Amino acid sequence: MTIDTELERPLRTVLSALRPAGGAPEALRDRVLQIPDSVREARAIVRVVRATGVPLAAVGAAATAVALAAFGITRMPTQGLPPEGVGGAVTGFDPALTGPGLLTDVIPTAVIVGLSLVVVGGATAAGTFLSSRLGTNRGRAIVLAGIGIVLAGIWLIRFDFGVTAGGLRAAPLGYVEEPAGSLDHQIGWISTADPGEPTVGVFALRNTSMVPIRIEGLVVAPNPVDVGRWTAVWMPPGGSGYEAPTLDEVRPFEPVTLEPGAEVNLYVAGRAGRCAFGSTFDPIRDGSATAFAGYSAVGPEVTVAFSAFGLTSIAQVDIGERFAEPARNNCFG
Repeated sequence: MTIDTELERPLRTVLSALRPAGGAPEALRDRVLQIPDSVREARAIVRVVRATGVPLAAVGAAATAVALAAFGITRMPTQGLPPEGVGGAVTGFDPALTGPGLLTDVIPTAVIVGLSLVVVGGATAAGTFLSSRLGTNRGRAIVLAGIGIVLAGIWLIRFDFGVTAGGLRAAPLGYVEEPAGSLDHQIGWISTADPGEPTVGVFALRNTSMVPIRIEGLVVAPNPVDVGRWTAVWMPPGGSGYEAPTLDEVRPFEPVTLEPGAEVNLYVAGRAGRCAFGSTFDPIRDGSATAFAGYSAVGPEVTVAFSAFGLTSIAQVDIGERFAEPARNNCFG
């Protein structure tokens, strides 16, 4: 390689003219001084976290997404509404219909996604915090972003939207209102249905949040005991709103979206258990009789499955009333 001296002289002159009079800027000097003379080798545990934590969290999140796509949001009882185009939807209360509106299993997708975000964000923040990148602006930004992802995951785990009780409370079939104080609750209904006969109680759910919420149904035990068990949920023919039709006008429950501030009235059908005291029960006369064994009750809290932003969760809602069934003594149903 040859050096063109004729070109070198003017080039050196130009570069000397461009050189700052006071040397390199302080900012550049500080950045150069921050470059370590030697690289410290990370400990074994740190290398393991950096090498496996984030990949495993990503794989877990992907597997979660696949599982949600494969299994859906909720699993309902096998008996429900007729298939589309076969006989049309049922209208009018039918005590023989079981299943609609009652969920025996709910996949809490909000909790699953929230946990995945906590794992991914926590692993990312921890891996960066334990690495040499923490001293850089990019590393600090990654740590803050990871913490933000963790907080978002915690919010999804809680997923506390405004599902509360609405205004309607009633019991149009098989109940009488309790005497004040006998069940120590604001509103109570006592079943007068004979064993095996249907009952219907009514309560409303309201969306008090700022976003639409989809009510998926009520969560019940997969094998409820034969004590005042619920059999189906019915709703007004128009869906959400303040409509309170008679039993001849209701239709089986279907998931319904509640806009902010909207309500839906739910008609919960049940069936009296084998030990139900029946139509002869008088709360005042028989409340202390030896033939009376006590009450079994549903409420005031019910478990509601709902979804928002495509994610499903459950909420414990105090409906402000209790549906009680008096039982006969010495009966083992």
